[in-house]
Amino acid sequence: MFVEYVFVDGEDAQALTQRQDAAIREVLKWFYACHSAPAEGGQAETASRTPSRAERDTT
Repeated sequence: MFVEYVFVDGEDAQALTQRQDAAIREVLKWFYACHSAPAEGGQAETASRTPSRAERDTT
């Protein structure tokens, strides 16, 4: 997983910060749900491996 937080100045800065904060919260919820301890007698669900940035770069 790769999460990048971008900082900007100007009139759009506050709106961007709020959208990024919401997106990161959703990523953390997803990550926690996929990697938390399994329920009694069950197995933890794991997400498929995401390629690294270097593996994805085809340029």
